[in-house]
Amino acid sequence: MNFMIILVECVAACILFTLVVVAVSLKDPLAQVNNWPPAIQQRARELGLIREEQMSGSKKVYAQKLAAALVIAITVIAVIAGKSTAFETGRVTFLKIPLLIIGILLIILGVYLWAGALFQSKIDSHIADK
Repeated sequence: MNFMIILVECVAACILFTLVVVAVSLKDPLAQVNNWPPAIQQRARELGLIREEQMSGSKKVYAQKLAAALVIAITVIAVIAGKSTAFETGRVTFLKIPLLIIGILLIILGVYLWAGALFQSKIDSHIADK
């Protein structure tokens, strides 16, 4: 690949990332509080500006970081797979079992998330209260 193409793509990605961070920060300045130093997070919590789950050690923050890592990993795998010659024939029989397992796990995850949204979050009761 040409060096200039990679350079332009990197600059464009940096600009896009900056625009997203600025947009989120303008909408809610405390949205990125989990990226701040712990002393500042603690002071913001003492002032009542943030809740405990917004601090960097919370499960919600770990889940967000895990989701971001998974997206990056999937992107890297897709780029590597795109460069590989294994997919040129259109037959990927060596991946049949792993993909089947991943598909089953994703179906189970979908059912779990659906059940959690339906039974645990009580969305309809919150809508009725409004």
